[in-house]
Amino acid sequence: MNDTEVKDKLLRSACDEFIRCGFKKASIRNIAAGAGVTIGALYYFFKSKEDLFLALTEKQAEQFDELFEKWIKDELKDPSLAASNEHAMMEFFLNHKEAFILLTEKAEGTSYEGYAARCLDRFTEVCRRFFCKYMEDPDEDLIVLIAQVRYNGIAKIVTSDLSDERKYQLSGYYGSYSEAGFKKLIQIARRK
Repeated sequence: MNDTEVKDKLLRSACDEFIRCGFKKASIRNIAAGAGVTIGALYYFFKSKEDLFLALTEKQAEQFDELFEKWIKDELKDPSLAASNEHAMMEFFLNHKEAFILLTEKAEGTSYEGYAARCLDRFTEVCRRFFCKYMEDPDEDLIVLIAQVRYNGIAKIVTSDLSDERKYQLSGYYGSYSEAGFKKLIQIARRK
């Protein structure tokens, strides 16, 4: 095996081990064995267990952060983009499903620990910005609830065993639902 093949096998084995056990309980020994190499060979390519985790997640986390900011700016300008943004978000997450699972469910003990909570905080801030744009005094409890529903819905769809086609379909429905619900809440608030 050449270096590229070894590194790829190590990353595949690490991903499997992290998903199965979580970062904290993952074993370097199991990762090396899963790749068919020695622990020394693993350390030749990766300086630590976290280095392996970062190789699997860091680029995707940075890409998502950039995309998220773009989607939010677009949606703040035009709330009707919610459905298409849900679809784009779902496409990104499905193309990086393992990284999404690692970051949101398996990152305890890494620099990405708490990533899911930070994502939820971002969804909450975005929701708050939307409501503040259209209402004088939005209900903070409602903002938090809507953000949780949106984030948890996306996470549930991404991590489900449904086909990708069905996931896209559900995310489209969910985006349309979000857009319609937001408009209805704005109408209610303006009548008060």
